[in-house]
Amino acid sequence: MATPPNTNETTQIKNEITKSYLDLIQQNLSHHTTFTPGPERDRLIKVLTPAATNGALIGIIQFALLRRAPILWMNRTLRTKYPQGVPSNYNWKGNPQLVKPLKSGDPPTYKPPFHAVTTPLSILFDVTLSVVTASALSLGLVNQTEFLNICSTLPLQGGTSPVSSVLCDDFVTLQKEQLLDTKKSNFWKEQQDKDEVLSALNTFIQNCKRRRLYEDRLRKERLLDDEERVILPMEGVPEDVVLEEREEFNFTEKRGTEMTFET
Repeated sequence: MATPPNTNETTQIKNEITKSYLDLIQQNLSHHTTFTPGPERDRLIKVLTPAATNGALIGIIQFALLRRAPILWMNRTLRTKYPQGVPSNYNWKGNPQLVKPLKSGDPPTYKPPFHAVTTPLSILFDVTLSVVTASALSLGLVNQTEFLNICSTLPLQGGTSPVSSVLCDDFVTLQKEQLLDTKKSNFWKEQQDKDEVLSALNTFIQNCKRRRLYEDRLRKERLLDDEERVILPMEGVPEDVVLEEREEFNFTEKRGTEMTFET
């Protein structure tokens, strides 16, 4: 009986598997490909827009606070220090960042001094920090379950699937290679139903295979060459396109959204 891997080894295997797919995405998937006009882009935008909108709103609020909060704090300090106004002999020239009030007896107000170097750098820093915050929050606010479900079913959609066309072959090949590795094969077997990301990744790969099978069926029906491009009907891959073939890496595929291992 094989000794089950410890937690550190399991984490290491998961990181290796995840990184291998992320590397393929970075190598093959461009912004232009992902957002090519069509149903695929519309589905992705639909799930990403609420998170992006909220993240952008928070980023704008943060930028406003970064620019205005110091001024508001300084004005409050000046009102506390000079509740009856500044003395008549106050040295205004020595404090150019303070604005003389229109009415005698009112406290002065603070106006940030402009410097050719520090002022643009300060604005750039605040913009950068706000963009980073907005981006991080946008990612964190995405409904991960819904996003993974949409991504995993992209190969089943009708028409064209730009994401599937550049990722499917590489993903299928990579999974075959990983399932030939004993440790990685065991990890897939044990974790695919426990880990939401791995489950979605596996579903995407199996649906890639279903799409390829359906494309082959359409080529035969339309008397097309094996390598000739086909566009799927708008209803997408039908339910009767299932995976039943047995492959040499010791698992049996039953459906595009299921994968069971032999024991």
